[in-house]
Amino acid sequence: MNENINIITKHLADYSAGNWAEYRAALHADAIYEENATRQRVTGADNCVRTVQRWKNVFSDLNATPLRTFADGDTVFVEVEWEGTHDGILEGPFGSVPPTGKHDKLRAALVYELNGGKIQETRHYFDLLSLLVQLGVAMPVGGDKARPEEQPVMRH
Repeated sequence: MNENINIITKHLADYSAGNWAEYRAALHADAIYEENATRQRVTGADNCVRTVQRWKNVFSDLNATPLRTFADGDTVFVEVEWEGTHDGILEGPFGSVPPTGKHDKLRAALVYELNGGKIQETRHYFDLLSLLVQLGVAMPVGGDKARPEEQPVMRH
């Protein structure tokens, strides 16, 4: 397996285990972490760690399972499945969501840029609305009972 993929696979395993010292050790001191869904962008290894730790405070058993990985030089692409139990307060621009006890799964994509064997930049893409629907705090487009023919059609 590609060495950069190994670095990222270990990084995700360290996240799942809550091994924050090892997680941080994989980051450049001036690393950047960006979440598209929440519009958060932070710089600095310590800020990156604090930003991702908040998800472990909301889903204490949160686990990352890499489904597909691909490396192109120092860029690593990962399709990941996040899985965990909502047992903490979820804070966001939509307000606060108290723990629901629901077990959720969410697929996401992560793009990593490495520099000298360390993570320089992480871009995390996930569907926040799908997460909120699973938690029961948002309704899918068309509502629960909408038939497929009643769902809006996206046109290009």
